[in-house]
Amino acid sequence: MEELEKYLPDRVSLHKNYFKYNPRFSGEKKIYYNKIVSIRMESTNRETSMYGLMTVQRDLVSKITIYLSNGKKVNIRFYKPIRKFILRNKEKVMKKFYLFATFCAAVEKVTFDNRLNNYLKTLKKGTIFKYRGYDFCNDKTIRKKGKVVVSFNLNEYQITKDYKKIVFDKKKGSWKLWSNHVEIDTTHDEDVVLYILKKYLNLSFGN
Repeated sequence: MEELEKYLPDRVSLHKNYFKYNPRFSGEKKIYYNKIVSIRMESTNRETSMYGLMTVQRDLVSKITIYLSNGKKVNIRFYKPIRKFILRNKEKVMKKFYLFATFCAAVEKVTFDNRLNNYLKTLKKGTIFKYRGYDFCNDKTIRKKGKVVVSFNLNEYQITKDYKKIVFDKKKGSWKLWSNHVEIDTTHDEDVVLYILKKYLNLSFGN
């Protein structure tokens, strides 16, 4: 992987066993892939109308938060206030954003097994894995503090995969006394979560 320093605000570069990053207000750091236990990905953009004729992005923000085995975390952010750019520079900004996303995907890929094992080692009897306060169980229910919140039973719920979340909407006629609408945030280790759902529950999402 070629170095991405000239594209990223934190001057990140990838190497075989680690990546380097150089924050603005501290010295260069090395982050070893085998020390990464979780990754959170967030991306937002806000839009505004210009003269009622077109819609342009005003701010583009993407952040990767890397959680380490020693309890520390690393935040790396891509941010561009696009409103300060004339429209012909938008393509250049989006190219830089794509390169940042490429870096994030590369780190996700090389740390996948380590992050997967971090979830699997929390398994208890009757539970597939624990995720963000939820227990994903072998009977296809999702529980929180021991109580059923929602289920993967397709006779009970319409289930869709949205951006960084799984959405459950109870179908009409369902008699279960569970929530009518539930959204489970998957910004943490979404690639691992979807893998576990497919392998253990035979669930997959087209989008």
